[in-house]
Amino acid sequence: MAAGQFLDLEGGPNSVEFVLEKKFGELGECSAVCGGLLAGAGDDEIQRLRRYGRAVGVLYQVVDDVLEAKMKTEDQEEKKKKGKSYVRVYGVEKAMEIAEGLRAKAKRELDGFEKYGERVVPLYSFVDYAADRGFSVGVQDYNINLIKEQIFSSFPVIQPMVMEDNENCSSRVVESSPANTRQQRQKLEVYSEVLRRLKESDNQEAKEPGFDDELWAHFNRLPTRYALDVNVERAEDVLTHKRLLHLAHDPANRPAFEVRLVQVPPISDGNTADAVYSGSPRNEVAQSIHPPPAFGSSPNLEALALEENKSQVQDGDSAVNAHAQFSWPMHEITFSTDDKPKLLSQLTTLLAEVGLNIQEAHAFSTVDGYSLDVFVVDGWPYEETKQLRNALEKEFFKIEKQSWPNLRSLSPSGEQEKTGIKFEPDHFYDT
Repeated sequence: MAAGQFLDLEGGPNSVEFVLEKKFGELGECSAVCGGLLAGAGDDEIQRLRRYGRAVGVLYQVVDDVLEAKMKTEDQEEKKKKGKSYVRVYGVEKAMEIAEGLRAKAKRELDGFEKYGERVVPLYSFVDYAADRGFSVGVQDYNINLIKEQIFSSFPVIQPMVMEDNENCSSRVVESSPANTRQQRQKLEVYSEVLRRLKESDNQEAKEPGFDDELWAHFNRLPTRYALDVNVERAEDVLTHKRLLHLAHDPANRPAFEVRLVQVPPISDGNTADAVYSGSPRNEVAQSIHPPPAFGSSPNLEALALEENKSQVQDGDSAVNAHAQFSWPMHEITFSTDDKPKLLSQLTTLLAEVGLNIQEAHAFSTVDGYSLDVFVVDGWPYEETKQLRNALEKEFFKIEKQSWPNLRSLSPSGEQEKTGIKFEPDHFYDT
């Protein structure tokens, strides 16, 4: 760094690369190589880390220079004149091209670590953070403290494969396959988009300290399928899932659940009636009354909505039926509790006892032993949710009472306690 600073007093297109590599590239190289040495990396891995760190170090500074150049204050103009940079020598556009080249170069070096699976993801993430921060297009709202924590906690990424007696090399490689790395990247992309939407919507919870890390922990405890299926345009639904999983940690809250109305937009079969109704102002209002399901509707569910609308129209041509076209509401019920055998069977039986028909279901298990189960149902005759919630609570109570007749759900006076039903998991899930 001292040599780079000394040479910074000189200039010219032929020296800027050398100056930045000395001042910033070697700093990044040192950080990456030290982690590899501590983890016992092989010679080829050390060389890859060396090139990775150098590229990221220079990339970080080039992006800094581009950001400074885009700020028009006099102070920044003076600051730019004091040092050598790609922007000053080549201009902003060329500097941005160089930054993209450095990004690609750093990621190419990481391709040699694919056998370590998702543990390499933080290194990929840091490259994107270095390149994308501060731009209005393609901003990745990565939390730098979270990324640092992941990088330092995962650097035994390069640790040698110490195998147990009952383990062979091929099994370890399968567990950390490139597919896992791709899935983790996809999960990170969805997390970033949800985080961006929540912050742009001025969500109060998203402003709380440590929220970025909590949201990532939520995504990380659930399978990649959750991130791929969830509707990112309804980012607040992710907060509902996060809250329910948090409530489920307390046995007194289990099962934690949420009931809401959702709107399932039917697919159009091209009929004239569909076209007439879909173009009416009333229909546009009807479609926006309720939110869509949290995980988007499958083609089967949309087709079902279309069939229901057709039957409504065939029953009569009243204004009510016309309003029903393209505005068929269903209920979405989300449960969270500790994950146990036969849980899905018990939940589906519960819904059937209340008179509900399950049209779509999404079931997820967390890495720490909890479940998140989302059902889109019809069959409830009212659009409100309070009565449905009460009916579900009563059915929970019946199941508890049938399984454990001596359940202490009544006060000494013989009246049900008004504090609510306490569901002990060992009671509810015994079969």
